[in-house]
Amino acid sequence: MSEEILKALMQLFAIIIKQDGGVEEKEKAYVRNFLNQQIGVESSEPYFRLFLETAITDNQGEAVEETRLTSVLDSVKILKLCKQINKTLNQQQKVVVLVRILELINSEYRITKQRQEIADTVAVVFRVSGLEYESIFNFVTTSEVNDIVDKNLLVISDREIMSPPYQHFRAGGIRGEILVLRIPSVELYFIKYFGNQDIFLNGLNVHKDVIYLLANGSTIRFARGQPFYYSDIRNQFHRDTAVQRITFQADSISYSYPDGYKGLHNISFTADQGTIVGILGSSGAGKTTLLNVLSGLYTPDQGAILVNNIDISRDPGLIMGTTGYVPQDDLLIEDLSVFDNLYYSAKFCFKNLSDKEIRKKVNDTLSSLGLLDKSDLKVGSVMNKTISGGQRKRLNIALELIREPSVLYLDEPTSGLASRDSENVMDLLKELTAKGKLIFVVIHQPSSELIEFGRGLMDHDKNQFS
Repeated sequence: MSEEILKALMQLFAIIIKQDGGVEEKEKAYVRNFLNQQIGVESSEPYFRLFLETAITDNQGEAVEETRLTSVLDSVKILKLCKQINKTLNQQQKVVVLVRILELINSEYRITKQRQEIADTVAVVFRVSGLEYESIFNFVTTSEVNDIVDKNLLVISDREIMSPPYQHFRAGGIRGEILVLRIPSVELYFIKYFGNQDIFLNGLNVHKDVIYLLANGSTIRFARGQPFYYSDIRNQFHRDTAVQRITFQADSISYSYPDGYKGLHNISFTADQGTIVGILGSSGAGKTTLLNVLSGLYTPDQGAILVNNIDISRDPGLIMGTTGYVPQDDLLIEDLSVFDNLYYSAKFCFKNLSDKEIRKKVNDTLSSLGLLDKSDLKVGSVMNKTISGGQRKRLNIALELIREPSVLYLDEPTSGLASRDSENVMDLLKELTAKGKLIFVVIHQPSSELIEFGRGLMDHDKNQFS
């Protein structure tokens, strides 16, 4: 966040919590923690002083009355600050700010009429719908899961619940309950935990009753039991989403190299949408060759590759735009920003769209891959990095995803990545399958990174598909 927005937020926080009795220690701690998370401990002190000065100065000489109304001066200041913030933040950021405001006024469980009216005003200025605001308010303030009736709430627990008024997923090894709130208009997810065991979000301890943003690529881990990935949670809310039907068939394909050596021999299998097919094999076994034949880059000597019963070698024009290929090599232009790399690729692909439409498409794609906040960063070279290896790979995938292919081919997408980045890339692929995409991915080693995701595996050494 910019300096201007942080200053506005500190003043807004101060005006809110000075209502009905002033600043409590827990509220001070909340604001300090908020600043530390946003800009770090060293940079937060000036903003924290501004927060205290605003709260104390505005509160001097006023009698503390539980029933007093928010002053006209405070109301004017609130509207001015909200409009200032409204001009700068995107809608996702506004929703996050609204959640933090409600969490702040609930930090001492003192949501009085005056404080709630201010939060109501913020929601209106930020153009958050009434239904979504009600969901956020109930999620932040509830201390009992049974108090909520909301289809956009997911409860993860180790107990059976008959006909719950929210979505429920039973998972072993959890003491207590994890609540996940989805905000459909901006596709954001927030979590909070009711329980007393060690739970970790992206390696950091999750504290009871604290609200966390579940970002794209996040992982929730427990002392016992399987981890939950961002895609697992997202998929719970999108189980009934209709997708275009895609079928794939490799029918007795064989392929020979130019020197006559037969690289592929009589390979047959079928695959459906919503599946990751991993291609395994030893070094030099021809995994990339197989991927190239399956994608249509190489033409088989015999047999056929059929996508929706269309032979992709004989009639490639009929499946134009249906498939996408992400090579192992980096395709990014290092002197361009994250946004511009995708923007110029989209300009080339969508010559019939206006510049406004292309920019929206780019922003939507970056948002879906968790890269929107990196838009202005220069990509840099592979050796001189300004974004991580995992972010580079996601951006390479975005170059194809922006065309919205139904079938995606990737050659060793986790090669050279740190374990955390590798896990994020595989989680992204799992999320794409939930949207109905069929994905073929070459992996160098049969490690847990793919097996953990429980999809089809093709062992090229043994010519087996399972």
